[in-house]
Amino acid sequence: VPIPVSMFRNMAGRAGRLLVGGPTEGLALLVAFSDPDAQRMLDLYINGPLPSLESRLGKLSPHDLVIALLQLQAEASAVQLTEDLGRTYWGFLQDRTDLWIRTQRRQLEESLAQLTIEGFAISESPGKWKLTPRGRIVAAFGVEVQSARRLLHAIGSLRGSGESIDVL
Repeated sequence: VPIPVSMFRNMAGRAGRLLVGGPTEGLALLVAFSDPDAQRMLDLYINGPLPSLESRLGKLSPHDLVIALLQLQAEASAVQLTEDLGRTYWGFLQDRTDLWIRTQRRQLEESLAQLTIEGFAISESPGKWKLTPRGRIVAAFGVEVQSARRLLHAIGSLRGSGESIDVL
């Protein structure tokens, strides 16, 4: 089944994305039924023109942004996260003035404080945070923090009512 070029390139890029403790390389495959199909796929997906590039980071909530940034490091300060954000494609597209840097850092610090209260992040050494097991699960599965909050609330309600939580 043909897929859009942007979707293939996104998936191929994710296959090669480095994660802390993950493999050092990835593999993306295209499967063709014939040599002519293989050539068409090569021309379209590999050698074809690049689709326009758009960053999604600017569309994330500040909490989801912190989760995404912390996923890449074992531990980081708000300053490090702000620097990391500035080194992303989205950061590159921004007018990274001192005001932008201060604003991003303040938002990251506020999010870190809230995520710590909610058990998604923890500060084990002064000024440095890392994801808790809960935060790592949210990051690994790409679950939005707001959705995770709703799930945690529903599970808490079920536990409080004495209802069993069945596993499918």
